Amino acid sequence: MLSSWMRMKYPAALTGAVAGSAPIWTYFGEIPPVNPDGFAAIQTFDATPAAGSSAACVDNVRNVWKTMEKMADSAKGLSSMSEIFSLCLSSVLKSFDDYYNLRDWTSSALAFMAMGNYPYASSYMTNGDGYLPAYPMRVMCEYLKEADMSGSDLLSAFAKSVGLFYNATKDKECYDLNGSVNNETAVIGYLWDFQFCTEQFQPQSTNGVDDM
Repeated sequence: MLSSWMRMKYPAALTGAVAGSAPIWTYFGEIPPVNPDGFAAIQTFDATPAAGSSAACVDNVRNVWKTMEKMADSAKGLSSMSEIFSLCLSSVLKSFDDYYNLRDWTSSALAFMAMGNYPYASSYMTNGDGYLPAYPMRVMCEYLKEADMSGSDLLSAFAKSVGLFYNATKDKECYDLNGSVNNETAVIGYLWDFQFCTEQFQPQSTNGVDDM
């Protein structure tokens, strides 16, 4: 990002600059001004027919969060979700607050697949260990292509869709809500979270209209 900004600021001094995966338009004080809803809106676009995904996908994902929250209200529902999402013993849902961990963990998979929504199979988002299929958002939406999915059927389909990312290595028997697809990606995530919170504050939000 520094190389990009330097090239923009001093075009006469630099012939060019190489910036890999650099979100240079996501900070306050820029012209044009940052759109905090932009990331979620683009991620959602990837799950629409306009981007080649099934028509029912976005609405079904929106219903996932409501269904998860409703099921989290009871011990039976928590147990059911733990089974549906194949959670390891250390991550079994025991309280309503645990639902937030599940929600954030599954939502993170959507973000990774959207960022890695390339037209070819790639291990870029998995740091070389495990491949996402070509157009992973389209593949993810194939599990959610039936209209008006609900209840356990909806969550089971959603569990398969997030498994595209978290089981890209094809060796997971259960999932750890505190983990990622592999150790390399988990470490990179920890490092990015630290930098994000201490140096690279990027305003990101959702508005409930343009996102899922």
